[in-house]
Amino acid sequence: MKWVEHIKLRATISKQEVLTQLMELEAGVRETPGLVEAVVYCHATIHNDYAFHLLWDTNRPQLQGSRLGVKLGQVLKGFGLVDHSVWIEKKQDKEV
Repeated sequence: MKWVEHIKLRATISKQEVLTQLMELEAGVRETPGLVEAVVYCHATIHNDYAFHLLWDTNRPQLQGSRLGVKLGQVLKGFGLVDHSVWIEKKQDKEV
């Protein structure tokens, strides 16, 4: 089953410092079992907003977030306000 962890950060420190840390975190998680993709995003107009997406493909989603996602959220709290949520892929029912 595919699911995504969306970890949003509203940073209170310099943009370059945040980006450096986020890119290091992204590179460090790539080999995690079940993790398909880890991507860092910057908000298009709000310069201190960032998102860290973890795309998973596992037997069951972890509704409160993965250990990795929870740990990343805790680390990112050192940079500002964090919102961590889990999103599950919804497939269309085959019955009409």
